[in-house]
Amino acid sequence: MELNQTSICYYEKKLAHISAATESADSIVPDTFPDIGRIVCAYGTAVIKDQTPQNDRLLVSGTVQTTVLYEPENGGKLRRLSVPVTFAHIEE
Repeated sequence: MELNQTSICYYEKKLAHISAATESADSIVPDTFPDIGRIVCAYGTAVIKDQTPQNDRLLVSGTVQTTVLYEPENGGKLRRLSVPVTFAHIEE
């Protein structure tokens, strides 16, 4: 069997340093999903939509497509829930 790669992920450096920011948002679990009992794993992929320089600072905004792997409240098999989280960050 041969591996056929159809996409290439790459990163382009935009700043000379790393900045961490915390974003929080409440999300509602759809009625078709069981309630969350315990979060097993969560990860996300950021998509930058805008980078705007403003007088000695930079405004960066976009969306993080977040995926949460969780165990239902009443037990059962693991479930996966995808939630978009929008963000805006000013780097000075």
